[in-house]
Amino acid sequence: MTKGRVLDFVDRNAVNKEACEWLVRLDGEQPLSSQEFRELVAWLKRSPAHCDALERHALLWERMDALAALAVPLGRSRVHFWHRLAARVRIPLARPALAMGCAAIALALVVMLAPRGVDSHETAPGVAAGAFATSVGEMQTVTLADGSTVQLNTDTRLRVKVTPRLRSVVLSRGEAHFEVARAPDVPFVVYTAMGAVRAVGTAFRVRLLETDVEVTVSEGAVDLDRVSLVGSAGIVEEFPAMEESLGLLVAGQTVRFNGPGDHLKAVRALSASEVVWSLSWRAGLLTFSGETLVEVIDEVGRYTNTEVVIVDPAIRDMRIGGVFRTGETDALLDVLETSFGIRVSRTDDHRIELSRGGG
Repeated sequence: MTKGRVLDFVDRNAVNKEACEWLVRLDGEQPLSSQEFRELVAWLKRSPAHCDALERHALLWERMDALAALAVPLGRSRVHFWHRLAARVRIPLARPALAMGCAAIALALVVMLAPRGVDSHETAPGVAAGAFATSVGEMQTVTLADGSTVQLNTDTRLRVKVTPRLRSVVLSRGEAHFEVARAPDVPFVVYTAMGAVRAVGTAFRVRLLETDVEVTVSEGAVDLDRVSLVGSAGIVEEFPAMEESLGLLVAGQTVRFNGPGDHLKAVRALSASEVVWSLSWRAGLLTFSGETLVEVIDEVGRYTNTEVVIVDPAIRDMRIGGVFRTGETDALLDVLETSFGIRVSRTDDHRIELSRGGG
C-alpha cells in the first residue's frame, strides 16, 4: 500500500470517527449551542466526505431513532436528513438574538447542502431597475446594485428600482425573500397593494395571500406602513409615500394585515425552528408539521399546474407531517397513499382527486 493510500485510509477513519462523535452530540438531551453548530458547519464544509460520513452513519443510527426530530413519515432521502439535522437547533427564545442566530445558521446549512427541488437561477449582479417574474415551480434570485438580494418564489412578479435615496420593490404577486444590504440612510421598501414593509439592513419575507399580506422577519426589524396609491386592479402602480406606521416587526415574528384601513392582526412569535421551516422553500423544500390536508394541498398547489382536489370531506382536516421537495407532487402523493391511507385517483393528466382509502 502506498503512502498516499495509507494517509487516505487514516483520514477516512478520522472523518468517520469525528462523524460518530458529532452524532453522539446531536443525539444528546441538550441541543447544540450556537458555537457548537458553527463548529459543525465548519466541519461539514471541509470536504464532501465529511457530509457523506455524517449522513451515512446517521442513517445507520436511524433505526435507533437518532435524529428523529420529526415523528412523521419522512423517508430516507438526503434532503430529509439535512432537515432533521437542522431541526436539532432548538434554543429557547428567552435569548432571541442567540436563537435567531442559530436559526440563520440552520437555514444556511439546509440551503447549502440540500438539493434543489425547483428550477432556480440567478440574474447577473448589480440590477438597478427592472421587472422580474417566475412561472409555476420556478425560483429566481436577483442581486441588486446595492448588494441586497431578492429571491422570488414560485409564480411571483415584482419590479425593483435602486436610487441613491431609496431602494424600492413593488411586489404584485406571489412571495419573495429579501436580504437587505446595510445602508442606514437609504431605506429599503417593499410595496404591496395592502401596505408597505420598510427595512434597513435586515432579512424578511413577504407573501401575498388571497386577502392578506404576510410578513415574517428572520433578522433585524421592519416597519409596516399604510400606502394609498393603488391601481384599479389592486396593484401598486407607483412608489407612494407611507401614510402611517402600523407597527414594528422584529426577528422571530410574523404577522398578516390587509388593506389601507386595516390594523395589524395578532403578531405571532416563532421559535427558531419555525423560522427555519417557514423559509425552507428557499432550498426547494416544503416542511409540514401537523397542518391539515387542506393546508398542505393549498401549499403544494403553488408549485404545480396539476389540480389536486380533496373530494372527500372526511379527510380535509387530517393532520400531515413531512418534508418534501417542491415540484415533486408525485412523491407527496405516494406518501399520502402509503403512510396516511388516502386514495389518490388521477382523472386525467391535469387533475388528481383525493379521498378516503379503503379498508
